[in-house]
Amino acid sequence: MRVLFLNHAAELGGAERSLLELIEGLPRQVEAEVACPAGELASRAGELGIRVHGLRPARSPYRRRAGGLGLRVVGPRLPGALAAIAATAWRVSRLARRDGFALVHANSLRAGVTAGLAARLGGPPAVVHARDVVLGPDARLVLGAIRRTAAVTIANSAATARRLRAAGIESVVVPGFADPARFDPADVHRDEARAELGLAAGELALVVVGRLAPEKGQAEALRALALLGRPRARLLVAGSRRFSDRANAADVEAYADRLVRLARELGIADRVSFLGEREDMPRVLAAADVLLAPSHDEPFGRAVAEGMAMGLPVIAGNRGGPAELIEDEVSGLLRDPERPEIWAPAIARLADDPGLRRRLGLRAQERIVGSFDRAAHVRGVIAAYAVAGSASDSAGAPSSASGSASDSPPSPDAARSARISPSRVREESTRIPGPIEVARVIESR
Repeated sequence: MRVLFLNHAAELGGAERSLLELIEGLPRQVEAEVACPAGELASRAGELGIRVHGLRPARSPYRRRAGGLGLRVVGPRLPGALAAIAATAWRVSRLARRDGFALVHANSLRAGVTAGLAARLGGPPAVVHARDVVLGPDARLVLGAIRRTAAVTIANSAATARRLRAAGIESVVVPGFADPARFDPADVHRDEARAELGLAAGELALVVVGRLAPEKGQAEALRALALLGRPRARLLVAGSRRFSDRANAADVEAYADRLVRLARELGIADRVSFLGEREDMPRVLAAADVLLAPSHDEPFGRAVAEGMAMGLPVIAGNRGGPAELIEDEVSGLLRDPERPEIWAPAIARLADDPGLRRRLGLRAQERIVGSFDRAAHVRGVIAAYAVAGSASDSAGAPSSASGSASDSPPSPDAARSARISPSRVREESTRIPGPIEVARVIESR
């Protein structure tokens, strides 16, 4: 089986790392290639020997709201954005037919819009991997497109599945994972890792991991450190000023600057280390004593899973994916992520009880292996592929491995077979669909 993995972003974030690790764990029977814009993901995939097909980055129909964080629709940009989606979907459809891909696996909901439209244009069925949460003005557009065009939607947690179901999308839950082979505390010399980060002997090291964004809760971690009131406690902030679209670059920079100012205002600037993006996360986690994950609404919690694999005691938000990873008081602690005043006592409790830290860390490791490791994840994804293939076969879809790509678009019958839910099929055309046609496909029932 040949699978084309589609990613809408060029940067190498958590979803992209999970994608590459999934591909590395796939059985030999699955031939995987990646389609994405030029950038970090394409470079890393190439280094791993994965064939990459270049795509143009999508144009955003949004810009930053004046005077604060967040995005708002900019009407004149919407036709251009839809046209870009249409053009990319047309290229993906032609590529998939030409090279005989059986499925297109979209690595995010936004990529799923393109993959689903490509299926409507005669490409293979779209498997959409919901790793993220779509917020803001484009949520209705994105989720509506997924509901109407995806053959199978994979949710990375039960929490994500519930959110999708509220939007009318049924999904298969395949939990995210951590790779115990990479995140193995036995492979890291803890004292050396602590020395590299400038941690003093006996200093309590707290770590928060993730891109710098309000929903990741770095500000709450800073406030918890201040409330802890212990001069020999340090917070390591691992994460970059990363953004997937130039439209919100200013927002990301503003939040990152705000964190630096907040540390100064709280009087803890000398006890906070901003580490930036790290490629040596096993070493950073090995150096820490406690992982903090105060994300407000985490779909899965990749950093939480990796910390648990390293045997770290974790205090995480009691919402979303982390609440599924952690059994409170057994394999970690769960707290309201927006109440730093209750995080400080939890941190103090772990700081004063090394035995509790060890017990929670050991149970956390046991929880990851077998249930949230890569092997279990791969089995779930392969099962989802089988569902997508069965659905396509029952709809009478021809195998995309036979025949060759054509400059002419597919017939309506071929387009109809590329998805499960009944819907109106676009009329045959000899050109790339325009923005109005894309909107009609997305809105059709």
